[in-house]
Amino acid sequence: MSPPIVSAPKAGADHGAPSRCSGPTILIVVWPEYGHVVTLLALARQLRERNYRVVFAGVRTFEQPMRALGYEYANLSAARPCAEPTLFDYLPHRAAFESAVAHFIATFQATLRSYNPALILFDSLYSAFGTLAAAACIPWALYETDLPREQDPSVPPPHLLLPPSAENLPLIREAWARELAEIAALRERARRAPDTVFAWASWHFPALLTEELQRRLGTNVAYDYDVLYAPVARGPRMVFCPEAFDFARAGAANLSWVGPCIDHDRKEPDFPWQALPGDRPLAFCSLGTQTHRHARTLDVLQRVVDVFSARTDFFLVLACSSQHRQALRCSSPRVLLVECAPQLALLRKASLALTHAGFNSIKECAAHGVRMLALPLGLDQPRNAALIQHHGLGTALDVEQLTPALLDAAVTEVSSSATITSACAQMKACFEMWQHEPHAVRFVERLLGGRVERTAAA
Repeated sequence: MSPPIVSAPKAGADHGAPSRCSGPTILIVVWPEYGHVVTLLALARQLRERNYRVVFAGVRTFEQPMRALGYEYANLSAARPCAEPTLFDYLPHRAAFESAVAHFIATFQATLRSYNPALILFDSLYSAFGTLAAAACIPWALYETDLPREQDPSVPPPHLLLPPSAENLPLIREAWARELAEIAALRERARRAPDTVFAWASWHFPALLTEELQRRLGTNVAYDYDVLYAPVARGPRMVFCPEAFDFARAGAANLSWVGPCIDHDRKEPDFPWQALPGDRPLAFCSLGTQTHRHARTLDVLQRVVDVFSARTDFFLVLACSSQHRQALRCSSPRVLLVECAPQLALLRKASLALTHAGFNSIKECAAHGVRMLALPLGLDQPRNAALIQHHGLGTALDVEQLTPALLDAAVTEVSSSATITSACAQMKACFEMWQHEPHAVRFVERLLGGRVERTAAA
């Protein structure tokens, strides 16, 4: 799992001053990446439509973007006197870590006094912070913006592109055992070291933070440590997809699948629609907002451009950064390179999506019944690509072994398969059924002891 990388949220429909809702306050603590926030914006809109006051909280660099979207924001990483590091900064030794923990506890407690939340929702990567809510006796829960990360012998770990099957299950179990052993060793070395570096990018950091918060606050929240990266509290947790979209799990205690929670009405960037031809199907390619972190991104994009330049059966829209756009060699009239693309609007027209298999992207493809060709670059994308194959919604290729011939053959396979077309249609219907009901709001109101009020907006 990745450390926090701040990327400003895209413009949404909620702008201007914070709304004056008179209902209970819901505090949502967000991990500072766009992919971890976009789903929460959809939930926040639903909650505000029901008169809840929604306050986001997180690092200082996310305050301005969230306020620009019309939300109140609690800064949990405000600069300290004498430039001392906060919990979200690089902490060079244990003394700095302990000081930052004490400061964060005080900051969070001040936030609770200021906003008096009736419920707190934490990104599961910030599961350690649940101890603060528990100590304050405030109801709280976790949410997953991708798939649950704890060990499950029937589900591949996040970094493994291997769909579960009778043949693959032994390999999946071996991968879990190997990776969890490595994580446990890293944590134990950090615990025993006379001094160690602390930062969110360190795989030992969330576990040691969890233990330190429990010790200081005197709480006894149960955590699952058989998890890659951050331990997960064993409490109520939302998973933002239909249950049928997840893998079949051997253990699903405390999990509540609450549907896709896609904001289909969000504001999207302008697009030169007149450039699209009307005589051939549309293929859409986007490798997500974190492509700068992967060394092979430009090579993968160039292969996509080369393959579709040589084909006559598709018109390709490829969204990429300005740096990649300038570096790509492309002269084909059948390929359009853009820096920003209205993904939802294009998926309504597309027949094929080439995707890095970020969880939000594959949900949006599934919601529109679009066939997928996954090109996972890293993080949890390999497992998401395996999920695409598991449900028969497309195929996936290893970018380390990617050749034009393999990519071209995969495009032909996915675009011509009646089986994939049927599976996509069935999953689209499943998403539509879940999207029509406010499952996430119902989850929130169960925690509050309330009930969903049926409104015209529900």
